[in-house]
Amino acid sequence: VAHIANRMGRKLGFEGRDLERLHFGALLHDIGMLKIDVRSEDKATKRRHPTIGHQMLKPIRLWEDLAPIVLHHHEWFDGTGYPEKIAGDQIPLESRIIALAVAFDTMTSESSYQRAVSVEEALSRIETGAGKQFDPEIVPILVELVGEGIISTPNG
Repeated sequence: VAHIANRMGRKLGFEGRDLERLHFGALLHDIGMLKIDVRSEDKATKRRHPTIGHQMLKPIRLWEDLAPIVLHHHEWFDGTGYPEKIAGDQIPLESRIIALAVAFDTMTSESSYQRAVSVEEALSRIETGAGKQFDPEIVPILVELVGEGIISTPNG
């Protein structure tokens, strides 16, 4: 996720401290899962992880500026995400990038709970979600970077 987010961030002109914030935000986006029983089937419990991650990072001076990025990485561009149901530019740009990176990585990676889909299928789903789940201005950047081979899947 951090690799994908970094590539998109660079394409968007991130550098220096901004790129570093994006990188560490991507690395720490799911830190709140450390305090959740991952065996739980309860979606509401799992949906608390962005808030928990925010609470974990906020008191750490070195990472306090990452806390909002972690808090909002499951917000949807149309405002139907969680935990605060914010939309569009209210969602930190880093969170919007990470959300897209997570989606692409999750769809194209094999896991115990889902089969990987092809890159083409993942990009199709992401393009369908542009403007709803994902920032429609960032989606084409991911598509371009995948097409150029700058972003690839775990299997190639």
